[in-house]
Amino acid sequence: PRDLAALAASCRLLPELSRLVSGSQAELLRQCADIDPMQDLAQLIDDAIIPEPPVSAKEGGLVRPGFSAEVDELREIRSGGKRWLTNFPEEEQRRSGIPSLKVGYNRVFGYYIEITHTHKERVPDDYIRKQTLTNAERYITPALKEHEEKVLGAEGKLLDLEFDIFCMIRD
Repeated sequence: PRDLAALAASCRLLPELSRLVSGSQAELLRQCADIDPMQDLAQLIDDAIIPEPPVSAKEGGLVRPGFSAEVDELREIRSGGKRWLTNFPEEEQRRSGIPSLKVGYNRVFGYYIEITHTHKERVPDDYIRKQTLTNAERYITPALKEHEEKVLGAEGKLLDLEFDIFCMIRD
């Protein structure tokens, strides 16, 4: 991605370079004045790629907002999902009456609700136990699992789509 950004920057300089060499006494330099300024390529890169892209095209976060409606939609799902996860623990604390309830994430179990053994008797019926710890239990709910799939699915699709856009522009 950074190479594409550098290519666009170089292309933007070509019209001025062409103007500077057009009046040269050297024949070879005058011939360079006719070079294609590739402004359409520079514009495509500028429209598609953020000004300071990441090093790797596989990291994501390189497509400029507004370039792809699908990228924008997946980003909204991802960020909206994170907002939802911010509010979820408070809602579950109110619903269950468990003030110390926490929501976390790990790569093995995904999102989970952690409840200490002190509040074990208050666990709602719709909680599904996933893991037992020394001082707590970890649970999921159908709503939490559904939301996890939605958010993580959007993240994966977003990375793939941004990489595809990068490849299209590169090619």
